[in-house]
Amino acid sequence: MVFPTPTPSAMSKRGRSDRINFDTPSETEAADPVLCEDIKSLKLTYYDKEGVDHESWDSETAEFKYETPSGILIAPDIIPATADSVCEKL
Repeated sequence: MVFPTPTPSAMSKRGRSDRINFDTPSETEAADPVLCEDIKSLKLTYYDKEGVDHESWDSETAEFKYETPSGILIAPDIIPATADSVCEKL
């Protein structure tokens, strides 16, 4: 899940949810755990079954033998904390 953040320099914060149906609002929306805040961007690297890395992946093509990747490396670009933001979180 992606939530907007009040920090202008941050694009969003990423969260995880155990909910399956997002059509109806959750009564415990604020209780969903946040995995990481202040993410500027994400870089994804996909790996095939031979361990070769790829910048993109399309399981619907013959190029990738209609398979899902064997692994995905997720590299977040985190916005550095400032003294003000550290104090706000304490």
